[in-house]
Amino acid sequence: VLGKSLFDFLDPAHVEAARASVRRALATREVVHYRTVGVGVGTAAAHYESIVVPILEPDGSLGCCLIALDVTRQVERERALEESEAKLRLAVESTNLGIFSWDSATSTIEWNSLMHEITGEDVALTPSEYLTRLVHPEDRPLVEEQMAETARGGAISQVLHRIVRRDGAVRWILTVGASSITQGERAWVVGGLLDVTQQRLFDERLRKAQRMDAIGNLTAGVAHNFNNMLAAILPALELLRSAAPESLAPYVEHAEQAGARAAELVRQLMTFAGQ
Repeated sequence: VLGKSLFDFLDPAHVEAARASVRRALATREVVHYRTVGVGVGTAAAHYESIVVPILEPDGSLGCCLIALDVTRQVERERALEESEAKLRLAVESTNLGIFSWDSATSTIEWNSLMHEITGEDVALTPSEYLTRLVHPEDRPLVEEQMAETARGGAISQVLHRIVRRDGAVRWILTVGASSITQGERAWVVGGLLDVTQQRLFDERLRKAQRMDAIGNLTAGVAHNFNNMLAAILPALELLRSAAPESLAPYVEHAEQAGARAAELVRQLMTFAGQ
């Protein structure tokens, strides 16, 4: 090290930035901080927090003292934290979950972007504002009860409810939340919202389809029984027409017409039932 240039020990990509920092310290006679990558233990590269301190010698010449602090572990921790946060953001975004947190001590509320997208609100709302501005009036008692339970530090709560956005759209929302209690007082509340409107619409269509299927099965059963009865009635009326006195002919004809209409009704019922 002795007798060699400082820049011999730096990564080539960082040499010019280090030179500029030294020149700036000598020109301004002010302390300059910069980060660089250089030789570490053995052949490994290390990250350094470098400090350049100008020194004015008694003879009027100007030099500098350079202090290099090895911050490799700190940089590695920061990098690991950034990677962890990136993975967490990716995981949250893949679930389409709106995340919120509320610090009751400072009244600080934070929303992620999906919260704004789901609710249609530009500004993050406190739990009480969410209740009064967004929650459907019919669902407010349920949501308010769940909020109170969460505030008491109970287990994670879940509640399905509707919100009415400013654009008039009604959305079905599933919320989950938990709170942290410190010395008997609520410290913060964290939770998330999941828009389940499409699932609710699908479930409703499925229920309607199931009801129609049940009605169709019932109709088919009625039609089959009715058709079996007509199978006995219509041939009997045909025989009766040939054997009955002339005075009874109008009555038999009316009965046959009614039987024909009944047979047509059976056909319509079977068509409705899809059979």
